Amino acid sequence: MLDNRKPSFVGCDNYKPVLEEEQPAGTSVLRVSAIDPDPGQTIEYSFISTPGERLRLRIDKNTGEITTGHIFDRDEPSREKEFHIAVRATDNGRPRLDDVCTFKLKILDIDDNPPVFDKVYYEEPMRKDTGIKMRVATISATDVDDADNSIIKYEIISKLPDSTYFKINENNGVLTLAKPIDRNPGEHYSIRVRAYNTILHGYSVHDAEVDVRIPVVRTNQLPPYFTIVPDLVIPLKETFKNYSKSLAAFAAESSIHDKPEVIYELIQGRTEETNSKNTFILEQINNTASIKLGKMLDYETVSQYTLTVSVKNSYDLVSEMVLQIVVLDENDNIPVFEEMASVTILENVPSGTPVTRIKAYDKDGTSANNMVSLSLAEDDQHLFDIDRDTGLITTLAPLDREKIDSYQLKLIAEDNSPSALYKNGKPNSISKQLFIKVLDENDNQPKFIQQHYVTEPVPEDENINTAVIEVTARDPDTTSHITYSIISGNNGAAFKIDKNTGRISINSRLDYEKVREYQLTVQADDSVYKDSATVSIKLKNVNDNPPRFIDLAM
Repeated sequence: MLDNRKPSFVGCDNYKPVLEEEQPAGTSVLRVSAIDPDPGQTIEYSFISTPGERLRLRIDKNTGEITTGHIFDRDEPSREKEFHIAVRATDNGRPRLDDVCTFKLKILDIDDNPPVFDKVYYEEPMRKDTGIKMRVATISATDVDDADNSIIKYEIISKLPDSTYFKINENNGVLTLAKPIDRNPGEHYSIRVRAYNTILHGYSVHDAEVDVRIPVVRTNQLPPYFTIVPDLVIPLKETFKNYSKSLAAFAAESSIHDKPEVIYELIQGRTEETNSKNTFILEQINNTASIKLGKMLDYETVSQYTLTVSVKNSYDLVSEMVLQIVVLDENDNIPVFEEMASVTILENVPSGTPVTRIKAYDKDGTSANNMVSLSLAEDDQHLFDIDRDTGLITTLAPLDREKIDSYQLKLIAEDNSPSALYKNGKPNSISKQLFIKVLDENDNQPKFIQQHYVTEPVPEDENINTAVIEVTARDPDTTSHITYSIISGNNGAAFKIDKNTGRISINSRLDYEKVREYQLTVQADDSVYKDSATVSIKLKNVNDNPPRFIDLAM
């Protein structure tokens, strides 16, 4: 009899698929492959998922081909940057055995978002005595795409008549005067600026436009100016929650002797990175202002904010200052186990046999906080071992299903730095139970419940097919199928036995006068091991013959 061995994935550790975002449903991701050492067996593939989970991927159960069933979006608000996959390969043996492969799908960024200007429109006053090539304003836009896909260029749209008066630096958005000012205070110039990003060959992909109004003000009208400014880069831990503390302080003078009042504004941008959700707020007291935290931070959501603070005087002249809030990653996420189901393993496999692979991940944003190691609870370490880095669980000793048919292991996932949640000096950790079912192997002999059976006397004229006794053998192996047979003593094929039930019945006419007792030897066979027993069947004489004279001589 051939062994029933479990299938195994080919190169599971090398599965590192990538997928560009915004691809249509049905896009190919990867084809997984498993092999079964048992000839003639087939493999069926499926995902391990939680009940009711909306599956974002599909898998062909026969080929292992994985395709998308969902359009992934790497950018706000979805932020689908990676996706964890657990695939099971199940054979059609008896019992059915399986292997599990877990890996991560990385979603690649594409240039699928247009630039977004920091303001809905710009109003940038310009003094009458501003000279050619002097700075007038800075036009700024951001792009939520990553890396090269977020590079922005700027240009002035030439269709408006005032466009010739100005130039803009295509790389940084600095607007300068290109021609002498020919308008009086109270009048203005209107231009329109385009922000766009490009692909490698220089073609424009996405763009946005914004109106810029540039009022001309008197030469002696000066904008307000800052007298106290904070550091331009402010680091802030993501678990910071002191909403009353000033993070940045400002003071300003109006530049108007008899009107010292100024008004501060924290400009609300169009993206979360530019404070679109009021993560930071500004409070003004007289001519001073301070920035405070308005809502919780999360490094994994936004790692840096660009804040623009403006101050305006009664001439409606404005000065601005830009500062960066750099969010520092902390260990504020607890590891998460990837989805896993109960697993199976055959009894009697040698020490070191792989059982399954467990994976866990940590959503903290940096490797200082998100490296996860795996372990087993101390009580589970005598029969199983787990590699702390790869999560591979192996056996430490052969298992015997007839003694213990299942195990419940306590898995522990722990990250690599002191917790920012519990502040106990220990890493974050979580535990989860794994159920391992030990599958039966035909390693036990069937045994008759009696070694010798004796029937009640059977009348010699009993009808054919009448049952006379039933023999029974037990086998602790659940996968074993016992068949019964008569191997000796059945003279004239007088009896027959049901191969499935062990019931012995009359097969042909009995005759007490010819055979008064049968000693049958019966056998129980599970296809590997056998056992035998004897069955004594005595016949009962009946008056089935007429009297006959021996000598009729005269």
